[in-house]
Amino acid sequence: MSEGDVPIPLPRPRPERPEDQLQNANQAASQMPASEAGACTGDCPQGFKLEYKSRYTEQGQTDTTPNRYTKEVWVPAKEFIFLIGQDRKISVRTNPPQADAEWEVKPIGSHSGTPTPNKGKGAEFTFVPKVTASQRPVQGSKTRNQPVGYEITVKLTSGRSATLTEKIEQDVRDIIRQEYVDYRSLPAKKTSLHVPYRDQIVTAPRQEFLNNNNYAADRVVLNSGMLELLEAVEAEYGETVTVNSSWRCPQRNKAVGGVPNSNHQHGGAIDMKPNGYTAGTQAGRIAMLNLYRAALRAKDNAGGRMVLLERNSKALHTGNTDLPQPNAANPDKNSDGLRDNDAASITKLNNASHVHIDKEPPGGGNDD
Repeated sequence: MSEGDVPIPLPRPRPERPEDQLQNANQAASQMPASEAGACTGDCPQGFKLEYKSRYTEQGQTDTTPNRYTKEVWVPAKEFIFLIGQDRKISVRTNPPQADAEWEVKPIGSHSGTPTPNKGKGAEFTFVPKVTASQRPVQGSKTRNQPVGYEITVKLTSGRSATLTEKIEQDVRDIIRQEYVDYRSLPAKKTSLHVPYRDQIVTAPRQEFLNNNNYAADRVVLNSGMLELLEAVEAEYGETVTVNSSWRCPQRNKAVGGVPNSNHQHGGAIDMKPNGYTAGTQAGRIAMLNLYRAALRAKDNAGGRMVLLERNSKALHTGNTDLPQPNAANPDKNSDGLRDNDAASITKLNNASHVHIDKEPPGGGNDD
């Protein structure tokens, strides 16, 4: 389940507590790209502006979870959150209302689909971006997706000449979330993972989480429990570990041959190894065994589903089970934690590249 080990500079600080991650989500969001507000030219009404609505601005009226939706139904371009596909709608209106408004919408890039309709009249205008598998990036990639965006132009024509053009564009949270919409609906092999909530996309706690991450430049990860799993394992292990692999967005997961519903995709899986781990040595075996047993102890307390000893993507031992413990009949004279006559376990630990721990996909579905 790992893309390969990447050397990480030492030392590394312990990750922030998961609750701190969620509290810091707003700060990360404030650093994300914003849509561009336009300026009216010509004979413009006083205070004239545009406001936008989507199902994700409306849901803030019933779900007040911090950093998940907007507080208001109609918001300016810089606050607008939206996804496209499966007949999702985008609405725009003039404020103050202008019945003589004439609208035109242009997609920014073919990946933004086809606004339908792309023209209209009235104080409020609604369009549906129609998208196909050939327009959306669902072929797998190790690079960041481009934001969906539209150029909105409104003209006032009744006894005046005024024009306002501005751009709406997804921020990085919605770019990431859009991948889950795409992979739920467009490829031949679809995922059943829910579209994550915006508040689950948080600042990466340390550098390892940015390796093999399409959104490393944005310094964000999707977390549905992997940070809590890691914290619990490190508490049991007694020190920090090296993270081999963590969250993978759907595009990267496909690019590396991951299964469609991999727990890495929803931010609920961690592959890790001891710091300074050297495979095939007694010290390495002891460290890997201690980490594996720490993960087994941490699993239940942290809501884990599965712990595996793995070499790359291959499980070396039955999941959620310990390696045979020494006893009077099968002693451990060299104090490596294994029975001296247990050649099978020694081979497994010599070959292991990491310990994997994961949890079930989260509930939700309100944003699907």
